[in-house]
Amino acid sequence: ASVVHSVGGWVALAILLIIGSRTGRFRKDKDKKLFQGSNTPIAALGALILWFGWFGFNGGANGAMDLKIPLILINTFLSASFGLIFSSAMGIIVMKKPEPLFMITGPLAGLVSITASCAYVNPSEAIYIGAIGGILSGSTIILLEKLKIDDVVSAIPVHLVGGMWGTISVAIFGDFEMMGLDKTRLEQLTIQIIGTFSIGGFCFFASYIIFKSINYIYPLRVGKIQEELGLNISEHNASTDTHELLEVLTNQAKTEDYSLRAPQDPFTDSGIIGTQYNFLMEKLEQSEKQKNKWKNRVSSEIKLAMNVQRRLMPNRDLSNYPIYGLNIPAREISGDFYDFYLHDDLVYFTLSDVSGKGVNAGMVMAKAITLFKIFSRLKFKPNEILLEMNNDLNETNPPGTFITSIVGCYNIKTDIIEIANAGHQPALLRKGKNFVEYSS
Repeated sequence: ASVVHSVGGWVALAILLIIGSRTGRFRKDKDKKLFQGSNTPIAALGALILWFGWFGFNGGANGAMDLKIPLILINTFLSASFGLIFSSAMGIIVMKKPEPLFMITGPLAGLVSITASCAYVNPSEAIYIGAIGGILSGSTIILLEKLKIDDVVSAIPVHLVGGMWGTISVAIFGDFEMMGLDKTRLEQLTIQIIGTFSIGGFCFFASYIIFKSINYIYPLRVGKIQEELGLNISEHNASTDTHELLEVLTNQAKTEDYSLRAPQDPFTDSGIIGTQYNFLMEKLEQSEKQKNKWKNRVSSEIKLAMNVQRRLMPNRDLSNYPIYGLNIPAREISGDFYDFYLHDDLVYFTLSDVSGKGVNAGMVMAKAITLFKIFSRLKFKPNEILLEMNNDLNETNPPGTFITSIVGCYNIKTDIIEIANAGHQPALLRKGKNFVEYSS
């Protein structure tokens, strides 16, 4: 138990203290969780195979096919079973649910614990040894978590603690007569404890010095990038379905290329996900093509509407008149408009604003500016023009749409301006360097 299992456990502890934990293994947030193994069923199957193999390990160590073999096999089975029971119970108590890690390490700790004394204890004593081994194993898992020691394969709970307990349990439960010992139990217990910690101290400090020196020359812990990629990829260049799937998703996020497809395989989880993902991407790609088709069509029609609206704005030569106008639309199509109409010595003008923006406002604006031209040509007065425009637009405007407008008439000869305002902001008159509101 000490020469094989404890030695491995002490060396493992020394190396763990040197290389530290995996990236993100111990988070600072309160929702800290254990890393999940890649395949819990396979790990459990491995524990069962070890359990079965331990019958040959302990039975073969007897060196002869004699009457001790049945006792060895029974003790081995009972110790592992009660290691499983008590370690699993600890997992349920601590984690509030059956925890696979406790269920896997428990029987293994029981097997390690009974190895030294399997031929020298009775079945009831084997039960105690396995139960205590399971409890010590579960307690060690909890302790390592608190100390932030990242024992990936649980070498310390199983081999170190189980090996130490197995060596000490010989002095507590072993049949001294069968072992040919003439010491008292206290004397033998002292010997077992001294031997256990002598082996442990030598192995721990020797391995710590050796591997610490190696770590200075050749770092034993892989880099963060290699760790995130996985050793299969970073060291052996052996890709996996999951990695290929993630690679496709990453490239797709960067390039926004909907034609990229994930690897498909009906016999792997990642391959099945890839199949369904590709089906989704095909639908999305078709939808995107249809969307782009309508987008191009709408864009073309908006450009056409922009050109039409631009042509509706004044394009006459007004260089001989003290008139200037400018419209800057907030969007491609605007509801704001202005216009002039020259009639002998009169200049009819309007400043108007259709509520809202976009195509809807632009269509209302087109009708409004047409009505202004019609009534200006007929020499209606500004207030009459507004009245006629209001009556006509009131019948055709969409619900919730309205227009504010200023209509004016400027007499070039008399230099008189006549203005009518229908809800628009007041016009500004310039006097010297100042502007004052003009209220009609």
